[in-house]
Amino acid sequence: MQVDDNISIEPSNNVKFLGILVDKHLNFIDHVDFLIKKCNSKLFLMRQLKRLGMNDQGLKLFYCAHIRSVLSYASPVFYTQLSDTTKAKLEKVQDTATKIILPDLDCSERLSALELGSLSSFIYTLSENHFLKISGDEKHPLFSSIIFNQEKRSSRLHTDFRPPRCRTQKRNNSFFTFLHAPF
Repeated sequence: MQVDDNISIEPSNNVKFLGILVDKHLNFIDHVDFLIKKCNSKLFLMRQLKRLGMNDQGLKLFYCAHIRSVLSYASPVFYTQLSDTTKAKLEKVQDTATKIILPDLDCSERLSALELGSLSSFIYTLSENHFLKISGDEKHPLFSSIIFNQEKRSSRLHTDFRPPRCRTQKRNNSFFTFLHAPF
């Protein structure tokens, strides 16, 4: 695309914006692959710390600070758009990290012993907290996107908010409707 005589813009398959790789189809596969690659190098470091004798609590702290924080950064933006297969790739990173800490237990036992939930439930909680923060601040730019359930006549909606009507699946999977879906 030619802007003027001196400037031309080449189309791109994805763009990094505020640390998130946004692709032209909004499926965030490249972003998840980037996250997994980044976390794999931190998992290597975690293995080295285990080998050097770091205790389980220290390894859990390392995981939460250096891996889980990377996986959940800006997750309300992209997580709802991921396929189940792609979400499973992210869960696998957590599974690997917990296996480094407690190798003799199965996945659910490891999560319970470390007092961690699944990554998806952690991201859901982050999203819910973010949504409630937006809904309580009338000056927030996204506040006008929230539909409040003022009639409260519907017996199906036992909430203060109503999900927006959506014509496309992408919109139906968005941040605002994500919180109204059964999880």
